Amino acid sequence: MILKQLFYILFTISSTSTRELKLKSYFFSTLNPSEGIQLDMSDPVQVAEVPFINDKETFIYVHGRNDDVLSIASSGQQLKYTLLLNHDINIFLVDWSNIANRFFYPSVINEVDDVGKALGDSVWSMVENNGLMLANVTMAGNAIGAHVVGVAGRELDGAVKQIIGLAPTEPGFFFESSPRISNTSAKFVEVIHTSGVLLAHAGPLGHADYFPNGGQLQPMCITKILGSCSEKMALTYYLESLLNGKYIALNCMNYDSFRNNVCEDKPASWMGGYGLDKDARGLYFLDTNNYPPYAKYRN
Repeated sequence: MILKQLFYILFTISSTSTRELKLKSYFFSTLNPSEGIQLDMSDPVQVAEVPFINDKETFIYVHGRNDDVLSIASSGQQLKYTLLLNHDINIFLVDWSNIANRFFYPSVINEVDDVGKALGDSVWSMVENNGLMLANVTMAGNAIGAHVVGVAGRELDGAVKQIIGLAPTEPGFFFESSPRISNTSAKFVEVIHTSGVLLAHAGPLGHADYFPNGGQLQPMCITKILGSCSEKMALTYYLESLLNGKYIALNCMNYDSFRNNVCEDKPASWMGGYGLDKDARGLYFLDTNNYPPYAKYRN
């Protein structure tokens, strides 16, 4: 606890920048699956000029640190290609790499609240001027990006249909008063934990929290304990779930109880997928395979 408090003080000591935030976004759809159209989501004229169709589902994604949305290996490109394989939807990839990729991590943390609010304001503009319906909106964020969408969701009065947090970062976001993802961010919030204790939150944050392999060091990352391998597995699992939806988890009090078959009579739920299990509440545990496909089927 003391160590986490020191982290909090260190990561919030510098003042938030007062410069105007410039959030770039790229629009993709089945009409332009490869070449994203850069735009300012808060500008209704620019939104009107892209093939955005307001009665379709809309997916908004925010990346984490050391990432972007245009490079082939980026998390945004992987997610976009996977989504468009089976879904005719609007996709907005938010590029805040000019902030997220700063070397000095505390300065990134100090921008999360402003970036999230700016994103929320941009989405409100689309609601008011371009016919976007929040009941059709899914938002997802990876690592520290999960907190950005969490803040954005609250800026939208929690009216977004669903939010997915992928391995939300913990350093700088330990306290409930932190600008972080929570079950008030959307009508339904799902969180996938894969690197608790090391880099990400180990405790519950959403309506339903899923803990593959206990939610800490992932077994395929055992030789990379000091890296971000476990953190990245949240996105990997989510991408696979979009294709097969076979990550079945059990509601349980903790991972030890799950492994000891104490919770075999508890409710089951599926982790991830395009349509989340909105009836799920509480903590869910599951094991995965060590190699693709990672989903381990349950009878």
